[in-house]
Amino acid sequence: MSEGVKSTTDNPACAVHVLPLDFRMEKVEEYKLVVGTVRNALVDLLAGTLGGIATVLVGQPLDTVKVKMQTFPQLYNNSIFCLKETIRQDGVMRGLYAGTAPAIVANVAENAVLFGAYGLCQKIVKTATGKRNQQDLSSIENAMAGGMASIFSSLTLCPTELVKCKLQALRETSGHKPTLSMMAMCRMIYRTDGLTGFYRGIGATMVREVPGYFAFFGGYEAARQGFAKCYGCAKKDIGIVGGFAHLEAVSLSLRRLPRFRNGFYASS
Repeated sequence: MSEGVKSTTDNPACAVHVLPLDFRMEKVEEYKLVVGTVRNALVDLLAGTLGGIATVLVGQPLDTVKVKMQTFPQLYNNSIFCLKETIRQDGVMRGLYAGTAPAIVANVAENAVLFGAYGLCQKIVKTATGKRNQQDLSSIENAMAGGMASIFSSLTLCPTELVKCKLQALRETSGHKPTLSMMAMCRMIYRTDGLTGFYRGIGATMVREVPGYFAFFGGYEAARQGFAKCYGCAKKDIGIVGGFAHLEAVSLSLRRLPRFRNGFYASS
């Protein structure tokens, strides 16, 4: 009989093997840890999804105005005029909320890939710098990991953002009230340019995302360390600094917009 395994009877034919209590308790704790990790991941994913939806619903009208003004500056003198004209011509839902579906998909997919890749990139940076633990990474090293992670998230962001921008500017490119759905726009892009059509502007997207998220994660980790040192607590207890990091990233991030030519996007 194996060491550490007990039998409830001396008769080998009907022996019942019982694992030691400590061993069983250890397995139970491991199971609870796995279940807890999965549950927390699902909760974080759901919370991030709902937060992304809320962000898009609040910010989409102004994002539409921004896209129109950046793409067609000759048509709109200021944001108020652009807002009024969009509502007058296409209404609120067809006008200001054009491209909402791909914007939600972009928000959720980008964050899922970004933060998933961030942990992997932290391990790569840790190995490259010879650090023993990820917690030992400096703010600059975490910023490098964030910049690397944004390369992967750009691959999900570029196609969805392309569809969003096309839907937002459909009135100006087609000359009539927009009626295309997200799926119809995707089919049109695929028929016209194939799969590569969804990745027009990928280079510009990465040029925007890499320094933006370098600043985001660098600022985030630096702020966490600063607040933790100031208040004498652990970094994991600091949560509000994400907002400050986001402001820093936004200030450095350049919004990529493909150029129009004959009603279709030209290569950026």
